[in-house]
Amino acid sequence: MTVTERTAAVGAEPASTAEPDGTNPDPAPRGRRVGRRWVGLLGGLLVLGAAACSSGDTPPPPPAAVTTIPPGTYANPVTPSGPQTLTIDAGTSYTQTISAIQLSIPGTISQDSSRRVTFTSTGGAPCAGQTGVYRANVDASGLHLVADNDPCPRRADDFASGTWTLR
Repeated sequence: MTVTERTAAVGAEPASTAEPDGTNPDPAPRGRRVGRRWVGLLGGLLVLGAAACSSGDTPPPPPAAVTTIPPGTYANPVTPSGPQTLTIDAGTSYTQTISAIQLSIPGTISQDSSRRVTFTSTGGAPCAGQTGVYRANVDASGLHLVADNDPCPRRADDFASGTWTLR
């Protein structure tokens, strides 16, 4: 059924698409013209949507975890050896202090960009000279150490026992 037949069936006059001089401005059938209008409308909406999404109204992402340990003194009250502090110097040294027995264990520290930290006790420790490798993560709650390889069981147990909070 054509547009004319459908229009005649309901008793209405068909809409004319001809110009006053009798020419047809758009030789495409009415359905194709409507389709073009929808494409134009949808294209405009997509442009507006893209502009709205890029307006900067989205919140910034949460801060990334620090991959190296910032200098400072970190405390952990729940290590197997009792409350401790771990002081990381700005250079390449650290001091582990076991409060209960007033033992300070100095050492060297090296850090890489893949969150790996190497601790080597240099003196006063049961494991002097031994190197322990840890994965470190610093976030809003503090310093977290996970032993990758440490032949010193006491240090491994103490360092990985919980969150070290910056004082």
